[in-house]
Amino acid sequence: MNGRSRLLLLLWVTLVGAAPAKDVPIRTSLRVGLRSLDGKALSLTVGRGTFQLRAGKGRILVSFGEGQGFDVQIRPDARINVVLKKKTLVVRDFLLLPKGRGGSLFVKSGQARRYLWGSLSVSVRRGRLRAVETLPLEDYLLGVVPAEMPASWGMEALKSQAILARTYTLVHMGERHKDYDLCDLSHCQVYLGQGISTAATNRAVRETAGRVILFRGRPAEVFYHSTCGGATVGPSLVFGQGMSGNSPSQPGVQDKTQKGVLCRLSPHYHWEYRVDKNRFQRFLGNLGPQASGLGKILKVRILKRDKTRRVEIIELVGRKGSLEMSGHDFRMRFLRSFSGDSLKSTMFSLNIDKGEVVFRGRGFGHGVGLCQWGAQALAKQGYDFRKILLHYFPWGKVGRLTK
Repeated sequence: MNGRSRLLLLLWVTLVGAAPAKDVPIRTSLRVGLRSLDGKALSLTVGRGTFQLRAGKGRILVSFGEGQGFDVQIRPDARINVVLKKKTLVVRDFLLLPKGRGGSLFVKSGQARRYLWGSLSVSVRRGRLRAVETLPLEDYLLGVVPAEMPASWGMEALKSQAILARTYTLVHMGERHKDYDLCDLSHCQVYLGQGISTAATNRAVRETAGRVILFRGRPAEVFYHSTCGGATVGPSLVFGQGMSGNSPSQPGVQDKTQKGVLCRLSPHYHWEYRVDKNRFQRFLGNLGPQASGLGKILKVRILKRDKTRRVEIIELVGRKGSLEMSGHDFRMRFLRSFSGDSLKSTMFSLNIDKGEVVFRGRGFGHGVGLCQWGAQALAKQGYDFRKILLHYFPWGKVGRLTK
């Protein structure tokens, strides 16, 4: 059994308040690739406890107590310099392992800073240092929930977020990365370590410990986003038909109660984004080989919207032909070319105004699953986390992980 396998435990899923579901093995620890720390150098300092630096076949090279630390640099031969006060060690990779629980480690890379709980492995990948933290699932969630939802929000909304993040983690571990289970960036889940945790978000994680959303007795494939704009959308309409996750083929929900649209107080409920017409033209010409063969783009047309008024198909019309693409794909390419909060959703219209292309729309995010601003509104209306989750996932059940 290798080192990674020793860190994996088995739990079994059973439904709460219902007949037992089919048992499913669940991992209780994970490896998080700290992509936000990628760089040529790192600085590490022990905050609490004692950490051992190990290299090679687990050989202990040195131990560090509170306040002690070292710098790490990439060598020209792709090995690593571990720079101590009186000497420099040269290794291919290393592991920082805490002695017992309760230890903390401060890691700095450029402007990025993280306080971490778990063990940390560091190696060289593609000319950059890659740090990977291994820690228990529940500790990981302490650094996810406040990164994904404001810690000042209602407790029942925070509990809903904790259950969603736990479920998402269990379903998507190992899908996108080979060297670790999830990364710390938004295309997995944002993880900022223990430095961002608060009493409220810690309580939300503790009081929902082990709870997940189940479908057919297994953790369900669930998603969440900031602001739905009044209605959520089914995952197949956004991510395509090739999804292999455990969720039903159902449309989204109308995100409203008798008091109106739930996410209407979101700052992203209505938005506008303007881009210079010439810059937009360059963006269109760089959408790929097919787009570059269209010649000058003469028109951009919305061909089809779904029932929530999101753009389903958009067409680029050029001098030499036309190209159709999904609204989600168009938005993702737009975000990569401009900024992460430019085209906030696919619920948009576009017009030309005095040399600018003007996008006006509603909502923020892909629109699938739980609307976070809607969940906050429901919490304010007295909904508990179960009712909040069933509002967005009426086909699901809340289950608990038990030994």
